Amino acid sequence: FRSMQQAGVDQGSQYQAADKRMVPACAFDTNSGLGLALANQAKRRDNGPQTPLHIGIVGLGAGMVAALGRDGDRIEYYELNPSVLDLVNRYFTFVRDGKAKTNVLLGDGRLVLERQLQAGQPQQFDVLVMNAFRGASPPMHLMTKEAFELFLAHLAPNGILAVNFELDTFEMAPLHRGMADLFGLDVGWFETRKGNDCDDPISWAIYTKDHALFDVAEMRNARSQWRDKGQSKLIWTDKSSNLMSIVNWSSE
Repeated sequence: FRSMQQAGVDQGSQYQAADKRMVPACAFDTNSGLGLALANQAKRRDNGPQTPLHIGIVGLGAGMVAALGRDGDRIEYYELNPSVLDLVNRYFTFVRDGKAKTNVLLGDGRLVLERQLQAGQPQQFDVLVMNAFRGASPPMHLMTKEAFELFLAHLAPNGILAVNFELDTFEMAPLHRGMADLFGLDVGWFETRKGNDCDDPISWAIYTKDHALFDVAEMRNARSQWRDKGQSKLIWTDKSSNLMSIVNWSSE
């Protein structure tokens, strides 16, 4: 496989064998929290599994999420670093060979989303993916009250917000619970177990106002306990956020 790394942190990889080239890594495959959320989004439950979705993704990486796109889907990537797009175009084929119609917008994801909203262009995403949290310096401005207000303004009714987070460094469970409570959302955690291709997996927090989503059998069976086994809640704002509040002090 070929992988993309930034500051020593994996940003995605792709198998080079022709028969596996469009198979994403385990944390992004059809059995991952994100894969299950896409397959069971309300439109697909109501109208059939081939119903097209509008999908937004903040963070391009190697473009692995594009492998989950189906015929008729529209994917909008938001990518801060032009060099990442250049690497994807030169060395990775997920975006080029994926079934969905894919577009990449360059710029800070939150700022571009803000400009779209100010221009009267809410995107009405069926699924909005935050895939920019890898490494030791997560973009904190994507996990504040003001950021969530923006994300929800871009979601379609019964839309899903999918957020990955790095458990080895940070324990974001209280923040996820706090944000869900603040905005009246259901949130579930879908942990990717280590093993096979998942030596360093990321996991997914899935937010939605679609209460029936977590009643779907495969969603219910895949849902994990919060790793901190707690009930505490935390809310960040643009004026008040602190990485020390989510440091994972566990020795595990």
